[in-house]
This record gives sequence, structure tokens and C-alpha cells, in this order.
Amino acid sequence: LEEFFARESCGWCTPCRDGLPWSVKILRALERGEGQPGDIETLEQLCRFLGPGKTFCAHAPGAVEPLQSAIKYFREEFEAGIKQPFSNTHLINGIQPNLLKERW
Repeated sequence: LEEFFARESCGWCTPCRDGLPWSVKILRALERGEGQPGDIETLEQLCRFLGPGKTFCAHAPGAVEPLQSAIKYFREEFEAGIKQPFSNTHLINGIQPNLLKERW
């Protein structure tokens, strides 16, 4: 849905022109499990930045209303898309020998 709104933006006002593609970029990263800590808060800030009275028309506020609702009611699913920091407490098993030394 956000991709549609980002694509359909006329580009006249900066919040819509820059904010909607930025939200799509963050959402795609979360979808791939490559989100960063703070991404959800950034999306919430973007929703406030693109809210009613902040843009020339109602395009951006209409785009962020569903996103705000999704974050409110399905926050755990957004949080699942954030990369977890690597824990060095796990042992690494099964390291392959250097196969480059072998002749083919």
C-alpha cells in the first residue's frame, strides 16, 4: 500500500515526495528481516511528519493512517523484522577446510 502511495505522489511537497519513499525503504528492509533498531520509531516519526496539516493535500495523511494502525496493532510483526545483534556466545561448528589448496 505504501508503495502505491509513494508512486502516486505528485512530488509537489517535500514531506510526501521524500517521506513516503523513505517509509517504503524501511518497510522493505523490515520485510527482508534486515531492519535496524530504531526503524519502527523512525516510521512512527514519519507518520507524524506526514500527518494531517503537514502536507499540501490529503495524499500523505491518507497513506500513513493504515501504517499507523498496522504499527499500533501488529507491532510484534514489525519488531520481528529487525536484525538481532550477533551473539558471540555461540560456538561455531562445522567450519569447512580450505578447499582452495586442493587440486582439481
